[in-house]
Amino acid sequence: MSGKTALTISVTGQDGAYGMHASNWILFNQESPLRGGTSVPPKITCGVAAITRGFQNHLRLGTLSAQQDGGHASDYVDENWCILPQDEPEDYVLAPGECQTVRDVVERFFEITGTSLEWDGNDVEKFDRRKRSGEAIIVFDPSHFRPTKVDFSQGCADKARDKFGWQPKISLDCLVAEMVEADLASARQAMKGTLHAEC
Repeated sequence: MSGKTALTISVTGQDGAYGMHASNWILFNQESPLRGGTSVPPKITCGVAAITRGFQNHLRLGTLSAQQDGGHASDYVDENWCILPQDEPEDYVLAPGECQTVRDVVERFFEITGTSLEWDGNDVEKFDRRKRSGEAIIVFDPSHFRPTKVDFSQGCADKARDKFGWQPKISLDCLVAEMVEADLASARQAMKGTLHAEC
């Protein structure tokens, strides 16, 4: 049993056994410039910035066809405050309900820097400005493939939408721009002398 499943069951049990006002809400992929670590979107934005600023030549990724649903973390935080004052505790899912493939996300992030990609097969892509050299800029790396990760994950927020009008305020394009600009700013700081680790 996963930790999230166990926690959901535990919260529901506390509500029923002790009369506590306890709700569960499942948030699909909360992204923002503040999110770090090795999750895919921050890894891509970090790589886009590092490549753009000349810190590294390649971005290594696993599958490009996986589809994930997710939105801006601030949208989720705002809606958390809509769940808490409900008269009856219930379980909710918060998600924009729109899936993007890893490949789509890569293209969007590079577009922010004014760079388009030329696809060469399913696993390797090249910058259009490097067509002559034929150098791959994004490389499929089997070590980044996670066999237990589902290839399609989409949330249905109909209940939250019906109950209290859940609707994301920040579009995917705005989120992408915000994340890339933040990593480009970090890369600019790194150019002033701070060491930059490969993304």
